Amino acid sequence: MLEITQTPAELLEPASAYLRMVFLGIPFSMLYNMLGAVMRSFGETKMPLYALVALSIINLVLNIVFVINGGGIIGIAASTIIAQAISGVYLLVQLRKKFPMAVPKRSEFVFDKKLLGISLKICTPIIIQQLAVFLGMLIVQGFINGLGNAASVEWQWQAMILLFWGKGILGLIIGDNKEMILNGYSYFHVCLWFYPINALIYGLGGVLSGVGDTLIAGINWHPYS
Repeated sequence: MLEITQTPAELLEPASAYLRMVFLGIPFSMLYNMLGAVMRSFGETKMPLYALVALSIINLVLNIVFVINGGGIIGIAASTIIAQAISGVYLLVQLRKKFPMAVPKRSEFVFDKKLLGISLKICTPIIIQQLAVFLGMLIVQGFINGLGNAASVEWQWQAMILLFWGKGILGLIIGDNKEMILNGYSYFHVCLWFYPINALIYGLGGVLSGVGDTLIAGINWHPYS
């Protein structure tokens, strides 16, 4: 996958190590997303938000701790997994405490053809949409990687950049590489103005999916597509 996206040869080994570690955390990511969705269906929207904020803070703090202590790429990936695991377990404990009726019993694990049909109707367009988003991101990443190491590193850290402001924070994350800092800041400065549109798209798409109109929600435009 990294070779397809034209990842520079000198970054292939650390990037693949990072991906292998991050993939190990997929079950925790799924746990958080699933439990968060269940809680929101009961009208509990604050707790998933608190868990997300805690996840971000824990991830950031552990990133700094691991980097300072020489953890490198593996340490950064491990911090993401640890943060996801803590948030997922927290939501699981809270779900069992506040919404015990949402925790399935062993006898309820049975095949339901009608429920499967409803699930496929709602989920299939969303799955296709997310697949298109993923492929779009790979294509964009391929172009970014073709611009060299400075541009590719800037792209990988753009999510962290959105949490803070200024070139000083970028310097703490990236180091003294002025080219990377300038690229990262320029990217953030342009993309920032379009995030309200992105929020509108996700919000309206969620409303349409919630009322069962998944076709329109599934074909809506995504910035990475």
